Amino acid sequence: MSAVSLVGSLAFLLGGVIAYVAGQRLDVTGLVPFAAGNFIYVGASDLIPEVKGHAKLSVSAIHFVAFVLGVVLLLAVKHLGHE
Repeated sequence: MSAVSLVGSLAFLLGGVIAYVAGQRLDVTGLVPFAAGNFIYVGASDLIPEVKGHAKLSVSAIHFVAFVLGVVLLLAVKHLGHE
């Protein structure tokens, strides 16, 4: 493992511990949309080049349908969570 990987891994761990401690003492519910947006951005930035790389329309259509189903699933979980 290189020194850069080790430092990056330790920074990730330290950030997780700090976020956990802060979450116990502060109301961090307002930060949840930002975290979700970050995950969506990272996922989409990796997914879009992969989808654009296929020549077959059927493969791109399958990727698009899977993406739409994922968004529908997220919305369903959101609405089912508010009882």
